[in-house]
Amino acid sequence: MEAVVGGADRSRVLAALGLPAGSAGDLLRSFARGTRAWLKIQDGCDEHCTFCATTLARGANRSRPLTDLVAEARLLSEQHEEIVLTGVHIGTYGQDTGRGLTLGRLVEELVRQVPRVRFRLSSVEATEVDDPLAELMIGEPARLAPHLHAPLQSGSDRLLKRMGRHWYTARSYRERIEWLVERLPRLGLGADVIVGFPGETARDHQATLELVTALPFTYLHVFPYSERPGASARRLGRPVDPRVAAGRGAELRDIAASHRRTYEARRDGGPADVVLLARQGGRFEGLTEDYLTVYLAADRARPPRLRATLHQQGGVLLADAA
Repeated sequence: MEAVVGGADRSRVLAALGLPAGSAGDLLRSFARGTRAWLKIQDGCDEHCTFCATTLARGANRSRPLTDLVAEARLLSEQHEEIVLTGVHIGTYGQDTGRGLTLGRLVEELVRQVPRVRFRLSSVEATEVDDPLAELMIGEPARLAPHLHAPLQSGSDRLLKRMGRHWYTARSYRERIEWLVERLPRLGLGADVIVGFPGETARDHQATLELVTALPFTYLHVFPYSERPGASARRLGRPVDPRVAAGRGAELRDIAASHRRTYEARRDGGPADVVLLARQGGRFEGLTEDYLTVYLAADRARPPRLRATLHQQGGVLLADAA
């Protein structure tokens, strides 16, 4: 080991590698070629969710300068078809600068100044999807993928308060998602949900079931509660019995699986913007704009990004190049 430095401090990373300070662009170009890239737009978080130790580990929200992000996205676009915007709490991008920057404005600038490439948001709070973001997903799905991974954690307002998730309620989450669903013919929708949080009752779980049933999630990440060192949830009492939590998780996954089958059936015969990920088992694996995994025949060379028509076969989505 040569050094331990913060990953966001590129000058120190370069110094630790013995590289000149201006070589960040060359370093980006040296990465193995792939169709997807990740662009970290901010670090840290100003919230204090009781189940999370991120604030302790990462510190306060810190946004990277817009000009730096545009420059890095241009470099990444030379070798990648899709750029995923990542961070700890990307919906708060720009709030620490005092310059009126927002996530929506950043994405508008990226789309305007970095042509061709498809951008995708990583995890973003539903209530932080502002109108500029929504308009880009609706009007330019080839530039900003119509896909949201919007953390939910619980459909119970009582439990959301215990979790420290004060900036939304089950109702405000639902209303924002429904607003988007009404306007987007295609939308990949995912969420994180915690089961077995300290104090979670059968009634709390039922509220989560009802919300997950009402919204057209195409996938869920369901996690049994686990204690994080230093997180304040440890003071809220004992978590739910693991067997009960496992049963609740299974119920939620079953609902999400049913939603996904319904959504994929709707996409049968429809168009897709596919970025190829890998070639395996005699076929190509690809990712659509709405975050569906699809497969194409590997009988000939394929461009890294292509227009295709989807169809189902044996529970798998296949894509035929247009």
